[in-house]
Amino acid sequence: MNESTPRLEAATVPFSARAGVRTALLASACALLIALPSSAQTLGKRLGRNFDSNLYYPADSFFTAQGPEAVLALGHPTGVCFSGSSCSVDTDCVAPETCINGACGAVVDAQVGYVAVIAKARFCSILACGGVPVPECPGAVCDGSGTCNDPGSNVSDLCRCLTCDESDPTIPASDLAFADTFDGTGTASWALGQAEFVHDATRSYLFLRKGDFPPDPSGNPTFPPTSVALTRFPLTPGADYVIHVKWTFVPADANLRDCRSAQLTLWLDTGAPVCP
Repeated sequence: MNESTPRLEAATVPFSARAGVRTALLASACALLIALPSSAQTLGKRLGRNFDSNLYYPADSFFTAQGPEAVLALGHPTGVCFSGSSCSVDTDCVAPETCINGACGAVVDAQVGYVAVIAKARFCSILACGGVPVPECPGAVCDGSGTCNDPGSNVSDLCRCLTCDESDPTIPASDLAFADTFDGTGTASWALGQAEFVHDATRSYLFLRKGDFPPDPSGNPTFPPTSVALTRFPLTPGADYVIHVKWTFVPADANLRDCRSAQLTLWLDTGAPVCP
């Protein structure tokens, strides 16, 4: 893998999905997730995907900023995607699957190709160009950035048409509270646990790697059971936003349909600044 960005702060420390996010990584990130104020809004989701032919799968969540700062964590628990086939030995399964407790499956990594926090009004005006009504965007009018019939349009690059690939939208900076394409040119600072940035001439993404599976019985795994990427950024209190994530499992095998134990976790807190 080609990883040259100076933003990488890889910390191999064991932690569980939420409790650990709030404790283990943040000594290296200004104690980023100390106890948040009671007025903070928390958004927590487990993200799944279907296994169509697209490189990525989108996830969009609407929220209102309750304070001037957001703390964002993307986590990937070590888990298995299953195909639904039973087995006795590995040869009963089709590679990359192996036989895991009598079922064919594969332990998967996760890749995140793009993360953006977009002003709701702009996001809705882009989606209106796709011609499909969105309940959260009543009365939205296309902003003229192109329709699903226009190559490279914003609505297509937000994965609201037929494809979801490496292309990222071009959105005015004034409508972006945060964005990262993971190509090494961004200014976002991340604290990483069992994760890294990968970019080359054709691909750029945040790589959330799997840990040991099954867990090391000694209780001291070589890798933690959950990988995480953590960042914070300013918001306008009271403003409405959408967080957009493009991501995928690896391997994204069409046979691997049940990935409930390996879903990507999105966790967002908005409220008062947590660092001095």
